[in-house]
Amino acid sequence: MGLSQNIEGKSLVIIDIPRAKREDKPIFINNDILNGTYRRNGESDYRCSEEEVRLMLRDASSQPLDLTVLEKMSLDALCPDTIAKYRRRLEGVKPDLSWNSLSDEQFLYRLNAIGKHDGDGVFHLTVAGLLMFGYQYEIVKECPYYLLDYREETDPNTRWVDRVVSDAATWSGNAFDLYSAVVPKLEFALKVPFKLEGMVRVDDTPVHQAVRESLVNALVHASYYERQGVVIIKGRDFYTFSNPGVLRIPVGDAVAVSQIPAIFPFSRCLRF
Repeated sequence: MGLSQNIEGKSLVIIDIPRAKREDKPIFINNDILNGTYRRNGESDYRCSEEEVRLMLRDASSQPLDLTVLEKMSLDALCPDTIAKYRRRLEGVKPDLSWNSLSDEQFLYRLNAIGKHDGDGVFHLTVAGLLMFGYQYEIVKECPYYLLDYREETDPNTRWVDRVVSDAATWSGNAFDLYSAVVPKLEFALKVPFKLEGMVRVDDTPVHQAVRESLVNALVHASYYERQGVVIIKGRDFYTFSNPGVLRIPVGDAVAVSQIPAIFPFSRCLRF
């Protein structure tokens, strides 16, 4: 809707153009979605690349991306050690959970880490399961730009003093193993005031919880199909968490529902 406004004796028509909804993108002209899609960048428009258009089409789907069943990806892409580590942690947090007695296959099915493609009746990986438990060299077959990168930049005289990166080929490279490796590094040297609950000392503080949740959110809400990776930097007096993509829901809704289990992203499946 246009509004008329007089500025320095000149009449201007001001038109407020709202951001297009995710479901309505891409917006294009000349009936040409690949060559006629434009995006606003500051005060100008630019024509989108084919890759950007395909990302918009993917984001426009009402189906959660993490639930997509990868019919060409077998369960051999999963790292058994990661699954065992996750199950031990879950059992430690919820020892009475009925899922603890299930086979790995049934356990992963209930997590939505695997699913069945229409018609074949065979279990295949979901995107969530691949990212959470897969080997890095298998993940990049689905997400070519996949990269997890943790760096400690605490010495001004060197680029980094410690690094964990998914393509190092010395570990699985999946999201859960990065979380397991990085949380102790992020929490190291955080102050822990003396506090008791009964006769048990409490070593967890709101700062520890905030750091863990920031890491979880960076991993869960990333768009792994985009070029930028997930980058976590620990500085001498700061942390930064960055990931590619945009929220698929309003920021207020994301804040309201950000109750993430301490054992990592899966409540039922990985969301991004």
